[in-house]
Amino acid sequence: MQAAIDDSPSLPHTASILSPYAFELRPNGFAGKVPNYRVFVERVAYRLHARIVPDYLAVSVVAAVVAGAGHNPQSVERLRAAISKAGWTPDVELSTAAFRIHASFDDVLHVNEMELENASVRIGLLLSDFVLDQLIVTRPFGEMRPAVERPVGDESASEVWLYDPAERDRATQVHRSLENWLMAKLRERTIEPLDPAGEPYFDLAWRVGPVLHVCEVKSSSNNEVHQLRLGLGQIIQYRHLLGRTAARVPVMASILIEGPPADMRWVQICVEQQVLLFWPACWDDVLGQLTSTAGSDER
Repeated sequence: MQAAIDDSPSLPHTASILSPYAFELRPNGFAGKVPNYRVFVERVAYRLHARIVPDYLAVSVVAAVVAGAGHNPQSVERLRAAISKAGWTPDVELSTAAFRIHASFDDVLHVNEMELENASVRIGLLLSDFVLDQLIVTRPFGEMRPAVERPVGDESASEVWLYDPAERDRATQVHRSLENWLMAKLRERTIEPLDPAGEPYFDLAWRVGPVLHVCEVKSSSNNEVHQLRLGLGQIIQYRHLLGRTAARVPVMASILIEGPPADMRWVQICVEQQVLLFWPACWDDVLGQLTSTAGSDER
């Protein structure tokens, strides 16, 4: 079971077997003895049931999840849709009067034990990741977490990423594929890619020695000039903000696009702003800059 969890694109969790018919998942990364939550999954007769169980005194976790769902009700609808798509029945209610994140599976007799275990792990991680997504807004500015692979192949509205006001324009298959490609290339160099766990919501980052590299990813499908203008403004702001966190680390900025820009002057425009513009075909040429340990001197 733990191997299946570790192989998942979800955030790291630890599994504990409570009985032959019950287990729990706990997210890693919380400080010791800090109340958080667990996902409890059990089999009762011919039914599987999964639910989020906050720890005793985990008031801040409950409040953050309820507040996050209240500010973004679409996230709850996406959760319900994802649970249903997995073949489970959702039972989700988050308000000042209720805290319930449950899912049930009633077709136990027609599924073998191994498939049931895998399905239980997947639904448990799905519920847990929903909670973690709501907690992101409560984390310190500039905090990061290990990056997870982006889903590719489902263009439904329920999969929109809510990172910035232009997210609907860039949450495309190309955008996600580019992010996955960059993560794979970094991991080939034993560099761990990072996702934001709070403001600012950049696309991807990684550390090389004392330097933090931050990257914005843009697809040219919706007006290349507009996307490059937007991306350049975003990455300059991210570099500025991340360079002024408590750690005061040197930051290098880059923009990943799918291919050479139609107007190659964009390469020089970015250079003048100390931003590296690159695309997959020129990876070998820019690798040294993307793994540099010499930070940019922001103007």
